[in-house]
Amino acid sequence: MGERERNRGLADAPVFEETGSQPDASRREQARRQRKGRHAASRKMPDRPGFYTALLLGSIAVLVILLLVVAGRLARHEAFRRQYAADRAQTLASGVTVDGAAVGGYTRDKALALLASPTAPEAVSFEYRIHVGETTSTMTQADLPVGSNLTAVMDQAWSLGRRLELSTGETVDSPFSARASLRAQLQKEGYALSSMTGYDVTDISRYVDALAARVDRDPVDAALISMDFSHRDFTFSDDIPGLTLDRDGLISEIARRLAAGETDADIEASVVLKPAAVSRLRLKNIFGCLEVRNFATDTPGGDQQVRAAVTALNGAIIPSGQTVSMKGLLGESAAEDAAVNADRFATAMFSAGLCAGMRLIERAPLETADKKVRGLEAHLSGTQDLRLQNSSQTPLCVLCYYTPLNGRGTRGSVTLEIYGIMRQGGETAELTAETTEFLPAGAPEYRVNTNLEPGTTLLRREASDGAKINTVLVRKVNGKVYSSDIICTAVYPPLGRLIEKGP
Repeated sequence: MGERERNRGLADAPVFEETGSQPDASRREQARRQRKGRHAASRKMPDRPGFYTALLLGSIAVLVILLLVVAGRLARHEAFRRQYAADRAQTLASGVTVDGAAVGGYTRDKALALLASPTAPEAVSFEYRIHVGETTSTMTQADLPVGSNLTAVMDQAWSLGRRLELSTGETVDSPFSARASLRAQLQKEGYALSSMTGYDVTDISRYVDALAARVDRDPVDAALISMDFSHRDFTFSDDIPGLTLDRDGLISEIARRLAAGETDADIEASVVLKPAAVSRLRLKNIFGCLEVRNFATDTPGGDQQVRAAVTALNGAIIPSGQTVSMKGLLGESAAEDAAVNADRFATAMFSAGLCAGMRLIERAPLETADKKVRGLEAHLSGTQDLRLQNSSQTPLCVLCYYTPLNGRGTRGSVTLEIYGIMRQGGETAELTAETTEFLPAGAPEYRVNTNLEPGTTLLRREASDGAKINTVLVRKVNGKVYSSDIICTAVYPPLGRLIEKGP
């Protein structure tokens, strides 16, 4: 052992050549090479076979994990694919039974064919006498076919597993996953449905509707029939209450008796009375004069046209909601040869009707009207009319009479009265004109008149300013204004002087 150590020491010892003397540089280079050899020996890795084994096992483990992850993803994809196919399948969900038959996996048509009865159910004979007041209607099995609600039950079965269906935007967190979960629950736990055979409430409702069409009636308001002009005495018709069959109550009673198996019964149907809005007693007590208008007539050729217009208007009855035409009321008395007096009748009706509560439908102003009556007049012509609507719930009546002012019948006075439901005490109405814009008169207008002497002139029309005027209905209670409404607006064009001159 000692010999071996001595030999190793001798081997490791530096070797010097026995030359006489070496340069210092050579000695330093040998020392450097010796140090470098020792450093390289210290860095040399020893042999370790266990390290490579651990590295190999780790790589295999990582590969196994990757394979498991890929297999899991493929399994989830396959499960999703099956769920997606089941979600889009046109078949009933697995686990659903109808009337004890498993219909899961069937299409709707095949399930109906499987469950449909080969023969229609037989109707049970019955007779129900339905009494409505003094009338009786008989209902038998011929009025109610027996049927099955199998189609409705199949609709319910079809909706199972589809109630959360969305058309777009499905993700793993969307209702798609909820539907898949619901189908899995149905397949595991099952869901049983049953159909029923019997009478359909819809058919009962149809029968009751037909009965109600014969029973129901709207209330009839009292109406003005005639009037005694000399005594101002009016005759009214009776009001008739309306009837409405209690449909819901009758349907429930019929269904209850059918469910109880009753085959013979008398059923008293209830009706609801609806009183008329306008009673005869109300009209008789508070029907009176609402508005009065007086105007003078100018009839150089006689008052025949005026008397004809008075006769046409007197006693005119305007029912609730009806629209009347002044030209229609006057008839032939509104002809062109009586235009001046026809406008006076229309003006009186325009003012009295609006103040009595009627609604304006059509009105034409008289362009050449005097400034004092602008906005308060109405004009009748071949294309222009005055139309008013009775917007109240009660009828209106027009009374009209004529008083001659001379024996020749060239002058007279007409009184127009409108009768209806009297207003509350202290309430009045007034039609006023409100000028909103003035239009200055135009330049003079000259016209040749061959009947005049040459060089002479004749003033046919004075100049007048034009205006834009609102017709306003003012309502008052005990002299205090409580409403002011613009009824219509008219523009009166400015007119220059009209001068005729000889040829």
